[in-house]
Amino acid sequence: MRRHHHFASALLIAVLAAPLAAQAPDPLAPVASFAGGTWIGEGKWPDGSPLRVEQRFFWGPTRRVLHFESYDLTGKERKLLYEGLLFFDPKRGRVVQMNFKPAGGVDEIEITDVNEKGYEVKGNNTWSIIRHNGPDEFLWELRIPDAQGWKTILNATYRRQK
Repeated sequence: MRRHHHFASALLIAVLAAPLAAQAPDPLAPVASFAGGTWIGEGKWPDGSPLRVEQRFFWGPTRRVLHFESYDLTGKERKLLYEGLLFFDPKRGRVVQMNFKPAGGVDEIEITDVNEKGYEVKGNNTWSIIRHNGPDEFLWELRIPDAQGWKTILNATYRRQK
């Protein structure tokens, strides 16, 4: 009887663990490290004006949606630029970013590349490259099209505040 009990326990553990082992990697894993804390981003636009932004990322209750908020800190008042979501759309097989603007506009962008280094969003008019530079820092490079291809117009560093 003891052997049967041991075998049944081992079988139950194997059956319960099988779906966990068979699961595909989390498609949001490359952006998961953004969650938690407040990030301050700083850089300069081509005209010399400063970029100073506060960004916050936090998980929704299912941990399948990464919410974010972005605020402009260059003026006297902290001003909401947009809020948004990062999520994996299984129908498209892609990570999608949705931006909701305070005045009501909505942009939906498919992430064109996501990997352990960060992610990229390449559209017709802009190309954003977001790269991890350690657990508490990421870099945002913004490019626009020009006659030779793509021209970098902004390099900003975001640091997580403790």
